Parts: sequence; structure tokens; C-alpha cells
Amino acid sequence: MKPYLLSLAASLLAAPLAVQAQMEMLSDDDLSAIHGEGIYTLKAGTVSLYSVDTTDIGSYTVGAVPLSAVYSGIYGRKPALVDTVKAQSLNAANTALTSVTLGLRAQFATIPVFGGYLSDTFTPVQITFTSSAPM
Repeated sequence: MKPYLLSLAASLLAAPLAVQAQMEMLSDDDLSAIHGEGIYTLKAGTVSLYSVDTTDIGSYTVGAVPLSAVYSGIYGRKPALVDTVKAQSLNAANTALTSVTLGLRAQFATIPVFGGYLSDTFTPVQITFTSSAPM
């Protein structure tokens, strides 16, 4: 009985060596297919005011369901829809911020000498998305 246990123990110890995970290089297409990697940033001209990493958004839950699961479920069925909604939402937010930009430029125009500099530095006010996937 003991020789049987020794051979079983030897095979169990050797199994991890026989079946090893192999790392593979991912192409740019594979990397860009990984969603939830990027940063939305609220900017006032050249100044970044606030940034949100999309991986942080995915950690929130709706009830007991994480948003990342909802997103991956929808993206798995309709990837073009998800990309379109994201682009349209970003455009809508930036359109809404146009009035803020115009208001700031009007305010800066009243400042002598430095108004042009301030306008160039702090406008336009917009939200940008920066993908963290390598190009």
C-alpha cells in the first residue's frame, strides 16, 4: 500500500511542473479590447481639476451587482452600443460645459493685461478621456 501512496505523491508533486501557465504577448488589438481602463478628466484649459479612473467606477454596485459585471454583460452582447453611448455621453457633457467656457472667457475679457493669458490657460472647460491601453 505504501508504494502506491509514494507514486501518487510523486505524481501530484510533478503535476504542477508538467502543466505550467505560459505567458503570451498581447497585440494592441487584444489590449484595446480590455475595457474599463482609462481616465476621465475634468479640465479647465491646461489645468486638470478632477480625474476618475474607470476601474474605480466598475467597483460600484447596483444592489448587489457590481457595475463592472453589468458593463461586461452589455458589452459582450452589444459592443458598438456601449462605445456609442460612451462617446455620445462625453459629447453631451462637453456641450453642456460650453456655457461655462463662454462665461469664463467673458469674465477674463474684463481683466486688463492678464485676461488673455487667463483665458488661454483656463478655457475651454471640458471632460477628456485618456485610454491607458498602449497605442
